Amino acid sequence: MKSYRKGVALRSYTELIYRVPKEMRVFAALAGIHPEARTQGHVTLEIFADRSLIWQGVIAGDEPPLPIEALIENARRLRIVVGYGENLDYGDQLHLVEARMMQ
Repeated sequence: MKSYRKGVALRSYTELIYRVPKEMRVFAALAGIHPEARTQGHVTLEIFADRSLIWQGVIAGDEPPLPIEALIENARRLRIVVGYGENLDYGDQLHLVEARMMQ
């Protein structure tokens, strides 16, 4: 199991909104389930640039972390929505590590 120095831990259901600086073009992160919930952890993840859905997927604890790269050029806001997965459990914890906006 690999350890990461920086990241955000989000429970389902969580919604985060960030302002996007004008020069930023890409949002990138690595998404995985908290190691202690690997056997049961399961969430949906949606990423929006303003009101447009730019990335959507399922993050499951029994799968390796998933790299995410999505275009955010010309967006004013980045919205990250972690939803309930198959288990409909609010205890599922998603880790977004090395999350960043890039030019």
